[in-house]
Amino acid sequence: MGEAAVRNHPQAIQWVPHDIRTADMCLYAFKSDSELDIYTPDRIRCEDNVYVFARKMDELLRQPISYDDSKRLYEGETIRLRNVETDTKIFENCEVRYDRKLSLIHISEPTRPLYISY
Repeated sequence: MGEAAVRNHPQAIQWVPHDIRTADMCLYAFKSDSELDIYTPDRIRCEDNVYVFARKMDELLRQPISYDDSKRLYEGETIRLRNVETDTKIFENCEVRYDRKLSLIHISEPTRPLYISY
């Protein structure tokens, strides 16, 4: 019930009892309105979960990633992003994938097609 309430109205997180708030619920509320982050319990901030992962990715990739993309990336899917800045390069268009087993972020630029006339 708390999940549905937060999905319909992210501000409802403030009325969901602390002990039933989930990392996913808190992430959804935060991505909807960053001021709702004050309702994220400390236990969620300290665990290995999608909420902590998404916050780290926003920092590492130096841009806010949507709720849906954060979830897909956490689940190991590839997402496409624009203007990703790292310490060594800025990727205008890139694909980002997370390998949970290796705790590794893979950033790659899509290959450009090569056209050869014959």
